[in-house]
Amino acid sequence: MINSRDVTERKQAERILRESEERYRAVVEKAAESIFLVDIETKGIVQTNAAFQNLLGYSSEEIAGLMLYDIVVHDRKSIDDYIHLTLEQRSCFIGERRHRRKDGSLLHVEVNAGVIAYGGKEFLCVVAHDITERKRAEEKHQRSLDRLCALTRLARF
Repeated sequence: MINSRDVTERKQAERILRESEERYRAVVEKAAESIFLVDIETKGIVQTNAAFQNLLGYSSEEIAGLMLYDIVVHDRKSIDDYIHLTLEQRSCFIGERRHRRKDGSLLHVEVNAGVIAYGGKEFLCVVAHDITERKRAEEKHQRSLDRLCALTRLARF
């Protein structure tokens, strides 16, 4: 028989859990970093935050039909290898990758991934930081350095 104390404790536990989930959602939604969940079995993107949508130019409705392979600009074997590594380690710094925006343009991102439980199932939680501007600056610096080296070689003759 369930007594009133058990019911009260259960309701309090449900309230605490609900509040915790609401805080989590608020933090993820407001995060500046792109965050998305990937179904490990299907490689489908199942949930994203606004930063992810803004970065890649997709609406939440458009994202529903996307797979990880649609946005990550690397061969499937490389993607699958990193998924396998993340599953083994439970958390993995993947490093620099390239992602494809809705308009087809490419951007550089730095990626971390981990395995999380969500709704009784495990998913990949991927956090991607846009480093496109940094990469452009590095490339510009390298071109300047290359020109300087070429001019130095010419000056010797």
